[in-house]
Amino acid sequence: MTDISTYHTGLTLSMIPVVYMASTPYLFIPLAILIYALTAVVIVSQSQEMIYIGSLIKVLCVLPLGLGSLILFQLLPVLVQRKWFGVFSMYINWAVLGNVAMMFFVPASDTWREWGCRFACICLTVSLWKQVTSDKWDTFLFENGFFVFTAVSLDWILTHACYRSVLITLPVFDTQRHFSMEFLSLGTMVLLWLIARVRNGSTRSLENFFGQADTLVVATICAFTSIYDIVNQQATSNGREGIVAEGWNIVISQEADVVLTLIAFLAGCHTLHTTFRPNEAKGIRI
Repeated sequence: MTDISTYHTGLTLSMIPVVYMASTPYLFIPLAILIYALTAVVIVSQSQEMIYIGSLIKVLCVLPLGLGSLILFQLLPVLVQRKWFGVFSMYINWAVLGNVAMMFFVPASDTWREWGCRFACICLTVSLWKQVTSDKWDTFLFENGFFVFTAVSLDWILTHACYRSVLITLPVFDTQRHFSMEFLSLGTMVLLWLIARVRNGSTRSLENFFGQADTLVVATICAFTSIYDIVNQQATSNGREGIVAEGWNIVISQEADVVLTLIAFLAGCHTLHTTFRPNEAKGIRI
């Protein structure tokens, strides 16, 4: 447990400079350099045994094509941003929709909660699609260095957190690596909201900062995990003790599997109810 505690402590502490840099426009250039440098290090440093198509796609999508694209677009001249904002807006919306929907295709694991997660995934994707299309794909903007995403309510965000907490318990994921993900994502959302209010007097709702918060957390986890694995691999190759992959997994009993399945199923049902109920409301606003 010491190694796992060290991992999550390091991950949490690494979020502090990332959040500060991502909310401070004059630090966008150093952040962009860091993102692409980390991507290069991860790809070059991996051994042949570690490289496989899923891992490579994840690193590319999350770092250079995800967070990196948001930072680089804000570094473009204002006239260029205005000219291409419509195209970039479509790119962001499809990326968000794809990121949610792709979890439907997690590898089969012969568990009940796998199907509960697939059901919740469909419901959350349908809800997000409905909101994005009703907003005519005009769902985000850059405001004083912040990425503001308006297509999700706080209700959707909390339901998504419940669903993803169940999702990471599937055998395909290194569950203990992701235990802190939802806490970090929701905590970063609150932190960005507070920074925007104090620094810029922003009146934006709390949920508007979820898109940036989740992007930062997922990108940090991806980078931190990759570097952690590289360091661990080097330690192992040099004869020192490293963390074996099995150390990240947990065993879920059949009873717990049923409970987690029920949580995922109820999350999906709640999403459908709030999406299609008469006089639909956007959810809680702070």
